[in-house]
Amino acid sequence: MTYKSMIWCFIALLPFIANSQVRPKATPEDVQLAKDLLKKYPTDDVASLKKTTSFTFALEKNKSGEYVSVRQKEKDEILQIKGSGYVTYGNSIGFDSTSSVSGVKFFARKDRELKTFGSIKSASYEENGIFHSDAKIFQVAFPMDGPGCYTAFEFEKKYNEIKYFTSYYFHEYYPVEQVTVSYEIPKWLDIDLILKNGEGYDIKRTETKSKEGNTIVTFNASKLKANKQESNAPRSFLFFTSHFRTLEKLYR
Repeated sequence: MTYKSMIWCFIALLPFIANSQVRPKATPEDVQLAKDLLKKYPTDDVASLKKTTSFTFALEKNKSGEYVSVRQKEKDEILQIKGSGYVTYGNSIGFDSTSSVSGVKFFARKDRELKTFGSIKSASYEENGIFHSDAKIFQVAFPMDGPGCYTAFEFEKKYNEIKYFTSYYFHEYYPVEQVTVSYEIPKWLDIDLILKNGEGYDIKRTETKSKEGNTIVTFNASKLKANKQESNAPRSFLFFTSHFRTLEKLYR
């Protein structure tokens, strides 16, 4: 995280520090896990224990006719691994006029929701003083209390039409121990899922069927090292990292 990003996170968190819901203290197991992860990632402040992302597709109608929309649901489980000191977690979700972000929630262990916690903010994406057309970022930030501190957050993102859903980048600016990305593809939709820049990663692909007969394609990867970048850069700008490209062929 850059100095500029840290300043933003601290300012954004000021109204929440005094009024945030109390988070349970780190368990001995999480403290030990933090120590173990710090040995693997000595230069990182936090790590993701598990990041789970799912994509579903829906056939919708408007005055112009039928179209396919895409809904993304993601949950990331964050653990502070830095041995001491104040740490602020910050991340950004990219969107624009063709998509929207909603349903941001925070959780402690055992999926205990933290209702008055953290900070969320929408802003235009700026890089070196230049704004990128209508690109925006949904900024998420929350404080970490010390080594072993666990906080998960989730969100939903909707792509208004499938033609705007072209790729998904699964790297973060911090290490991720386990990544699961799944696509539930309806029987009436025919698309290609193409892995790009996946060399050197142990990525496993499996296919199953849902009760409705939809095809569920799941990718699993583990022990992804941090992609060093600014934490306020939306993932759509990470062209050089491993990602999945989605190519719609047709829908019936």
